[in-house]
This record gives sequence, structure tokens and C-alpha cells, in this order.
Amino acid sequence: MTVRAKAAFFLVLMLMAAAGSFSMQVFLPALPEIQRYFGSSQSFVQLTLSLSMVAIAVSTLFYGPLSDRFGRKPVLICGMSLFLAGSLLCTFAPSVTLLIVGRVAQAAGGAAGMVLSRAIVRDVYGAADAPKAINYLTMSMVIAPMIAPVVGGFLTEGFGWRANFAATALLALLVGALVVGLLHETFPAASRARSRDGSIARSALGGLRQVARSRRFWGYTLISTFSMAIFFAFVAGAPYLMNGLLKRPPSEYGLWFIGIPGMFAVGSFTATRLLNTLGLDRSVMLGAMLGAFVMAVAALLYGLFALTPALLFVPAYAISFFQGLIIPNGVAGAINSSPGAFGAASGLVAFVQMTVSATAAQLSGTVTGDSVWPLVAIMAACACLVLLLLPLLRSRPAVAEPAAVSPADGG
Repeated sequence: MTVRAKAAFFLVLMLMAAAGSFSMQVFLPALPEIQRYFGSSQSFVQLTLSLSMVAIAVSTLFYGPLSDRFGRKPVLICGMSLFLAGSLLCTFAPSVTLLIVGRVAQAAGGAAGMVLSRAIVRDVYGAADAPKAINYLTMSMVIAPMIAPVVGGFLTEGFGWRANFAATALLALLVGALVVGLLHETFPAASRARSRDGSIARSALGGLRQVARSRRFWGYTLISTFSMAIFFAFVAGAPYLMNGLLKRPPSEYGLWFIGIPGMFAVGSFTATRLLNTLGLDRSVMLGAMLGAFVMAVAALLYGLFALTPALLFVPAYAISFFQGLIIPNGVAGAINSSPGAFGAASGLVAFVQMTVSATAAQLSGTVTGDSVWPLVAIMAACACLVLLLLPLLRSRPAVAEPAAVSPADGG
């Protein structure tokens, strides 16, 4: 492949990875208008978000094994078709119930790009170079939800709430066309043939069983998962502290929040540079130890000084930077630890991360109110779990890694 073709190929992967996370955030500024439009309760309208998270968690378990059996491209086309159908249903939904159904379909379809972009990276770049590529994919998945609420706010104000879903439908159509036109199959037919015996459910369960037997897989997965839970706990709890305890307007929270995904993106970029000198495991360990240290310093500062927006967010910026060292490398390590079942590994990683992070966010949003300490306790507990899980990385890899596949070799 030429340099230009390689760049186009990776751009498609980045769009695939970002589309699902963009769709999760772009409509959030429109929730009050949606509630008023349908005359529904706030709790029922919130199902457009919570049930879509469930849809992502469940669907990620199946995309990987299905792609290990049938190939990455056919499964991606099906996922993008579901993504488009769900977006169109949301755009024209005559009731909030059908809007929720559309959001579930949209989220389940978008999850295909989030999961399989990482599996394709592992197919193409091999064990040595996959962590760097996954770092860039992760940056696209972080930047997309960072700009999505801004885009959604302008769309809602200028054109109404349905414009958010119409824009997502156009994005789904674009990504689907690029997948069909530019993306080659990256999972070798010989490897797929080994997965064709038995039912789809048996194939999926077989791939998941193979992945679940690896101690290193669980080490990388749980370390990256509890690191991600720190992020979601903060995101869920910080608004209550800013608005309730500190009496700051939502707009100020939004301005302070931009630094969270921004520092994560910087950390992810830094991780690509550290891999050549430190390697995967040491990069993860460095991020875990320094992140825990910052968490301890933040707790000390919270005890010594009155809470301010700067005191709340600046330590979180540093923690987000070190999460950028941990999470992308943890995902890459988990996928690399499962030769022959990269799709299943990618799906299981996403399921565990989404489930635990949603739990942490729900807990943080429930208990955080007029004190910073419940939020600190949840974040510190997750940081301690990350440190306790580091010894799992010392176990030996199970088998040798298969060779990477050129994106031009597929059908």
C-alpha cells in the first residue's frame, strides 16, 4: 500500500471508532427539549442514554466472535447498517418510546466500529505496533465525545432536537460507505475457517472461553477498566460538586471539563512515544503508580484546603494524563494476549469496561452531593484496585503471536 492509501485506511478506522462515541454524546444537550416535546418524564427520557449503554455492553460481546467467524468487513457492514437504521428511526420517531428503541439500535450498531476497529488494528499492525495504533484510535474516541455536545448544542438551538439524529444518520452513511469502498478484509480466511464449526452462539462462547482463560488478558482488562471507572466516576460526580456545592453554572463546568479528555489525549499520544523505550507493561505500571500518587496528593489537598474548581479539576487533569498511558496500552495488551481470538478479546474488553464504568458512574452520581469525599473514595478505591492488579501482568503469554496481515491482502 502507498502512504496515502495507508493514511486513508487508518482514517476509516478512526471514523469507525469515533462514530459510536460521538452518537452517545451529541444528543445530550437536546434532552430537555425532547422531554418538553413529548411531554414525558425526565426519568423516561433518560432511558435514551442508560439503555443505549446496556446495548453497547451486550453487543460488544458478540461483534468480536462473529467477526472471528465471518470476517471483520461483513460484520462491520451489518453494524453500520443498524447504526444508520437506528439514527433514521430517532430522526423521525413519533413517540419517545420509538426514540428509545432507535437509540438502542443506534448504540448497538455503532458499537461495531468501536470494537472491530481495535481488532482490525491488531490484524494489520501485529503485536509490536498495535499499541501505538490503538493509542491513536483511543484519541479519536476521546476527541469525538469532547466536541459532540458542542455540535449538539448548536444543532439543537438552530434546527431542533431531531437535527442531532439526522447528523448522526449522515455520519453513519459516510462511515458505512467508506467501510464498503475502502476497507479490505483483514482477518485471514484460514483463521476464519477454524471458527466455522458449530452454531454462532457456540462460536461466540468458544471465543470468549478461550480469551477468559488468559491471566494476562484479565490483568490488562481489569487494569484498564478500573482506570476508566475513575474517569466515569469523576464525570458523574463533578457536576453535582460544581453546581450544588460550589454554586457554579453549568457553562463553567463545561469549560473546566474540556481539559479532562484533552489531557487524556495528550497522555495517549505520550504513550506512543514511551512504548519504544519502556515497552507495554512498564508504560502501564508507570501510569498506574503515578496516577495513584496524584490521587493521594489530591486527597491530601482536599483535606487541607477549601474546595475550588481549580482544586477539583487540576488533579483530575493529571490523573487523566496518566490514564492515557494505562487505558490504550491496557486494551492493546488484552487483545495481544489472545492470539486467534482478537475479535472476541476486543468485545469482552469493551463489555467489561462499559459495565464497570457505568456502575461507577451511577454510584458516583448517587452519593456525591455536598462533599467531595464520596467521589474521592470511589476514585481512590479504583486506583488501589489498579495497583493490586499489576502482578497479573507478570504471567507469561500463552502462545506465540501470529503474523500481522496487510490491509491490502484481504478480500
